[in-house]
Amino acid sequence: MKTIYTLLITLFAVVTTFAQPIQCFFAISTESDREVMMATDKLMKSEFGKNLPASVALYQEAFNGEQAHTHTLGFTFENAENMQKAWSMWFTSEEVVEWENTINPISDNTGEWMTMPLVLEGDVSEDNVFMRWAIDVTGDANMYIKEWTKFTEGAKERGMDMSSYGLSVVMAGVADNDMTHYVFIGAPDIPTMMGRMMTLQKDEEFAAFSARVGGIRTILHQDMLMSIGAWNFPE
Repeated sequence: MKTIYTLLITLFAVVTTFAQPIQCFFAISTESDREVMMATDKLMKSEFGKNLPASVALYQEAFNGEQAHTHTLGFTFENAENMQKAWSMWFTSEEVVEWENTINPISDNTGEWMTMPLVLEGDVSEDNVFMRWAIDVTGDANMYIKEWTKFTEGAKERGMDMSSYGLSVVMAGVADNDMTHYVFIGAPDIPTMMGRMMTLQKDEEFAAFSARVGGIRTILHQDMLMSIGAWNFPE
């Protein structure tokens, strides 16, 4: 996946100032789903993968409108030091060379983002289906974060069924008309996700929240992702 090199070489000097979790996402388009999954599983089960200081997940973009990417590979690092160590390992690994020799001929890179979670609640490893909202915050970002946190905390207090959910800011990889933030909610399966979405759409507090932030953010797209592989997550 060539964009891993082009993005991350420019990030090393930046991320060393961060002392909190960092996530990197790499989107690809492929018609060879099985081969991508098998190659990634082989990589992550190798000695290199087992020792990589990152949690790694492969997502299939089940419903994402007209966007080109079909899969997203996500890396979660506890801190910048772990990210630095991981990519130093990546650049010198023969297992990675083998993986890229398999992946590159059957896929096209379509995007990459480095993000910082501002809110990350629940255990994402226990969820298999995710709804993601890509957002362009054009107004006061602090106001949006405050309003979103107020809504989610209130939803939990009202007994709304929630497992994993989060809000992240995009630190690198932002392009014109691209997202500045994204939010997500998780669920163990599709029926549970559909139930949560129906509850959300009927919730008066959600409607009030949407009205309050309507002037400072634009929802660029809303996608459903399926987790098809996860490695190095805490048990």
